[in-house]
Amino acid sequence: MGVFFYFCGLKPIFMQTYTLQRKERLKRRNESVRKLFETLSLKHPKWRMEAIIAEVAAQMYLSPRTVEAIVFYEGIYAEK
Repeated sequence: MGVFFYFCGLKPIFMQTYTLQRKERLKRRNESVRKLFETLSLKHPKWRMEAIIAEVAAQMYLSPRTVEAIVFYEGIYAEK
C-alpha cells in the first residue's frame, strides 16, 4: 500500500504527521539554541562570538557552523 502512495505522489497520513512533528521539534530546538546563545552572551560579555558559538555547539551537540546559521537566521534556518 505504501508503494502505491509513493508512486502516485500521495503521502499517507502518518508521513504527514511525522513531518509536522519533526518541523515542530526543529523549531523548538532552534529557539533553544538562540535562547542559550543569548543567555551565554549576557553572562560572558567579554567572550568573543566564536567562543560563545563553540560553547553552544558543545552543549547542544551541534556543529559550530549550524549554531551560527541558527543564531543569525541563515540559509534553511531563516524564519519563514
